[in-house]
Amino acid sequence: MKLTVKPKSPSRQLGNSFRKWLHGLKHKFLSEKELKSHHGVAFLKGSDNDLKNFAKNELGIKQLARRPDFLLKIKNDYIIGEAKFLTDYGGTQNNQFDGALKMGKIKKSNIFGIAIVDGILWFNSNSYMHRRIKKFNGIALSALLLEKFIKEFSGK
Repeated sequence: MKLTVKPKSPSRQLGNSFRKWLHGLKHKFLSEKELKSHHGVAFLKGSDNDLKNFAKNELGIKQLARRPDFLLKIKNDYIIGEAKFLTDYGGTQNNQFDGALKMGKIKKSNIFGIAIVDGILWFNSNSYMHRRIKKFNGIALSALLLEKFIKEFSGK
């Protein structure tokens, strides 16, 4: 019998917290059918697999290695995102960071990827993550700036 277990890393524990936080932004969460005909700002409602399947089947994004954390529609544009909270340097954290940046490089007519990354990477240092984020040629920002991004993207 195993009496102790290693706790999940903070980056893996916060997925549900991020989703709850998204609901606090007060934007609509719509079904696939509703989202396709919607012309305002709304998130796709569903599981990680539902979001990944929509991205692959409806948006033609076949190269997704990971399931997105959110799929957002602003007018006629789709934004597919991955969120990571990074608490340490190296190993698994670098892999999580690289995966988020891969999502943030997606750009295809009216489809954009975004990396929502928070944590130590924003501190000025010579770390791998900080060097990469400074040179990143895609969309990457803190979750604290997501609402501002949505407002600017939608032209409000």
